Amino acid sequence: RGGSRGGGSRGGGVGNTQQNNNKNRGGKSSKREVMKNKTKKGQHRTQGVLMSRGGKIFTKKRLPEPLRFMSGIWDRSFDEESEEEEEEENGDEKKREEERKRKRFGYFGALILQISLGAFYCWSLFLVPLEFSLNVGRAQLSAIFSLATLFFTLSLSFIVPSLISRIRPRTMCILATILATSGVFMASFCSTAMSIFPLYIGFAGLFGIACGLGYGLSQQMSSFAPFGQGLGTGLVTSARAFGAFVYAPLIEKKLDFYGPDVALRNLSYAIAVLGTVASLCFHKASIDIPLGLRRRNKLAVTDLETLRRLTDLRPHTIKMWFVNTLGCFAGISVISQAAVLLLSRGDATVSANVAAGVMYVSLATTAGRIIGGSLCDRFKAKSVLIFAPLITAAAMFWASSTSSAIIGSVIMPLSAIRFALLATGLSYGILQTAVPCEVRRVAGDGDFARAYGRIFTGFCVAGFFGPYVSGILFDAFGTYRVAFQVSGLASLLSSVAATTLKGEAAVLREKRAMELRAVEAAARNDTRYVDCTRTKENEWGSIET
Repeated sequence: RGGSRGGGSRGGGVGNTQQNNNKNRGGKSSKREVMKNKTKKGQHRTQGVLMSRGGKIFTKKRLPEPLRFMSGIWDRSFDEESEEEEEEENGDEKKREEERKRKRFGYFGALILQISLGAFYCWSLFLVPLEFSLNVGRAQLSAIFSLATLFFTLSLSFIVPSLISRIRPRTMCILATILATSGVFMASFCSTAMSIFPLYIGFAGLFGIACGLGYGLSQQMSSFAPFGQGLGTGLVTSARAFGAFVYAPLIEKKLDFYGPDVALRNLSYAIAVLGTVASLCFHKASIDIPLGLRRRNKLAVTDLETLRRLTDLRPHTIKMWFVNTLGCFAGISVISQAAVLLLSRGDATVSANVAAGVMYVSLATTAGRIIGGSLCDRFKAKSVLIFAPLITAAAMFWASSTSSAIIGSVIMPLSAIRFALLATGLSYGILQTAVPCEVRRVAGDGDFARAYGRIFTGFCVAGFFGPYVSGILFDAFGTYRVAFQVSGLASLLSSVAATTLKGEAAVLREKRAMELRAVEAAARNDTRYVDCTRTKENEWGSIET
């Protein structure tokens, strides 16, 4: 068989080789040697074929069943030597393990970068000192943080998807560090110049863009976490809040003794040091290719699985936008009014615990992000997105229905307000982790930055309208009961929108239906349908459809 293909000397010539060995060495000794070599080298290969070439006896492994079927005829010319293949597999496995360990340094570098950019949430500490130093109003200074949030969202939604598909992670980390350091350092000259423009350009513009770059890069690096991707995402999202806790006491001391100029300048030095450490971690990770994929036309995609994923990505992005916007609306509208909610109780003893209450809300949000990551590792992210807004809805409706001990009073009890704040902070943190986990499941690592950037614009919309609507309702009714009811309704709508997401079971059913239609079409044409992509370990290399 196959003499013209050269297979006769390899497959059909086994008997002739053994006959020549029997003539030279003796039949019995050659037979014992064959059995001995078969026991030593081919005992673990039950489906191996004993071959001989040039006096050397070795085993050959058969092709996997799908590939053997595709070849049509069992041809030994496709086989490879088992010993060499096993050594190559062991070497490749060691290389992959070393590469995974190196990439973990990139994840820890992302955590350090997020901590360094945690000064974004320390802006409120500079409000009063800058008011006295620059002799400006609170509205102008508050607009700086609003502009910084806007630049943060624009950077994450548009700049990050473009850069992450063109430059390496280490370069992106260095760029974020340079922008953040130079922005905060420029803002430190506001008192010297007696102008508010360094704050607008430095803190709102450069530092806001740097925070967007760092947040997008850190979310992309969550897939390299040494533990589950859900917990890795939760730690990344909570690292910035942890950075605010680290910076806050240091900034307060500098403000008390030296003023806002020195505090901002020392803050820029701290960002530069932590950013340098993060860049060294990215250098150790040795990730020399961009992490994202460039925008491409669906008609140019030849991979059926990628084509199906890109087709499902657009409707999924729209649904996730509403889930994120409605969930963040409830969380931001309540958390932004935390201090005012506690003061609205009207009790003189409450004002002393306002700062502690705000701190508890921040801790609940941080804990929710970590808990949400663990839940996404144990359960499906879609289930977490359905469950998390229900916590806020239940707390809002219960708090708005409770009555105060004062007869005829419209003020809610203090215990109800505290419970609502803690529950909302916990639910908001879980939502902030579950959203990127669900986006990564559908979009994949290559298109994650582009899809998540579009969905994150809902956070900016909720951050603008949430506190504004709560303030209007409080002015109209003199209480936060109606605002709580509106927040609870928004959380319910977020949970309902999450139920419309296409889960993994629905995707699997669609794939099976597509295969069934392909098999039926092949049967009508009197042909056979073979899905080459079902074989995970393909010995022939990558098969392009």
